[in-house]
Amino acid sequence: MLAKKLDQAGFQPLVIDLFADQDTRQVACDLRKVDSLAVEEIDPVINDLERLYSVKDVVYGSGFEKQIHSLFFLQKKLNLRGNTPEVFKKTQDKIGLFEVLSKYNISFPEVSFSRPDSGIWLFKPLQGEGGCGVFVDKFDDSSNQEGYWQQYQPGEVMSAIFLADGKGAEIIGFNWQWSVNLGRGQEFVFSGVCNQARISINNQQMIAEWVATLTAHFELRGLNGIDFIVSRNQCYFLEINPRPTASVELYSANLVAVHAGLASRKNILRVQCQGYQVIYAKADYRVPDMIDWPLWVQDRPKCNTIITKFQPVCSVVASGVDSDQVLSLLATRQKIVENIFQKET
Repeated sequence: MLAKKLDQAGFQPLVIDLFADQDTRQVACDLRKVDSLAVEEIDPVINDLERLYSVKDVVYGSGFEKQIHSLFFLQKKLNLRGNTPEVFKKTQDKIGLFEVLSKYNISFPEVSFSRPDSGIWLFKPLQGEGGCGVFVDKFDDSSNQEGYWQQYQPGEVMSAIFLADGKGAEIIGFNWQWSVNLGRGQEFVFSGVCNQARISINNQQMIAEWVATLTAHFELRGLNGIDFIVSRNQCYFLEINPRPTASVELYSANLVAVHAGLASRKNILRVQCQGYQVIYAKADYRVPDMIDWPLWVQDRPKCNTIITKFQPVCSVVASGVDSDQVLSLLATRQKIVENIFQKET
């Protein structure tokens, strides 16, 4: 997504990526696939790209929640756009984050850093992303995973993306998002997002106040996102993402360039109602040599790639007059893609 947005804005992105799918190969000026985002993996790649292109700036996306030390490494090597590693680390400190929320009277479902005795609680990893590793604790095992518990709060999960300058922030849009249950330990994995959330004006104002408060406290910069739940017109904070989120896919082409300081925020364009949905494998698949991918398929895997059950296969996008039409299109397109792979198994 980052590479595509920069390409659409007229730049030539150099990409380091874990997947190196076909879409990324098409838009990248140069692409290097790595097995992880650990320093020892990205160090030689960065050195090579610096040698070939005299690159100075870097924009980072998801995947650094468990590799924060790599952000400190990147900061020493290049001009790191967006939040500093210090800010990123502070927002990922769950104990400190919930203390900040309490200080500013920002509502959130009750949390516990020791296993509760009863009730409906979600277990969440300390360094997680996209809902991976989140599940309802049935209190039927003695798991010693590192994480915390949060009381289950029913409602609609939403998010907001915003641009920050360290002191103030501008909300770019409110999104409605949903998850998929991939089995025990993966019950709330991010599945899709639509950039047209049904949220009241009062709640929009409340979220804007939360964003302003957190921006000033953490000195957030660039594109960020927060997730929250709306239940009976009450908002509950879930988490903060101190980096561009998946929902950026559904907004102006130059938004990442603005994040990187390469374009003016005055030129951010309004967009129509759009949706984005990740398709997860229902069985083990091998991507065939020849697939006639529809134009609305993104993140297309390389031919002969082995995709195991529950791994992401690709994603589909749709546009429409409203969220209902977009969701209907996404569901239809998901079935089309699943049918393609069922023929290959």
